[in-house]
Amino acid sequence: MNVDKSKNHYDHDFQLCTPGIWCERSRAKERYVSAQFSQLPPEVFLPLLSMAERHTDPRDHAVPLFPQYVFLRCDLTAHYFQIRYAPGVASFLQEGATLFPFRKAL
Repeated sequence: MNVDKSKNHYDHDFQLCTPGIWCERSRAKERYVSAQFSQLPPEVFLPLLSMAERHTDPRDHAVPLFPQYVFLRCDLTAHYFQIRYAPGVASFLQEGATLFPFRKAL
């Protein structure tokens, strides 16, 4: 069997991976995953939804607007592997084999 060692299954099409907004799917709680990036360069965006009127518990009523997803603003060409293999990260949002970027206006 001929194996092309110049590429592996971790390689992605980085043509789109310029500084931008990226979405990663987490295996763990979103707040835990976003805390993992405190020592890394990405700017983390975790939109929360206030659920105060639905709960009688006076503690934390903010829940993630998009469960299991954390948004990052960064240059993936420089930090892809640090982010992708951080504890709790499952994958990036992809369209086929290409990472899916969000518009900067988001």
